[in-house]
Amino acid sequence: MKDNKNSILLKIAFVAGIAAIVLIFLSGGEENSQPANITEQRIAQLVTSMEGVGKDTEVNVMIRLADDNYTVKGVTIVCKCPVTNGLREKITAAISIALDVPYSKICITT
Repeated sequence: MKDNKNSILLKIAFVAGIAAIVLIFLSGGEENSQPANITEQRIAQLVTSMEGVGKDTEVNVMIRLADDNYTVKGVTIVCKCPVTNGLREKITAAISIALDVPYSKICITT
């Protein structure tokens, strides 16, 4: 009786595991790029809200993710305004803290 019950539980666990793997694969694709796009928009808002940048300044942000789509490999920011060294340091510090990325992986240009 115990062997039969254990066999049924093992089969249920196996089917549940296969279903979980299928769901993980089905959740991949274009939908995984949405968090990066939303994050890029939020970083652009963060930069434009900083003193010295200006609300109407065009800011383009590109975030490069690792294959797992969660680990940030690098951030590039293009500001359409003059960026002083002090402002560059503020932007770099804010992004480094927000995305947990080292300074060396952040590039700010005009």
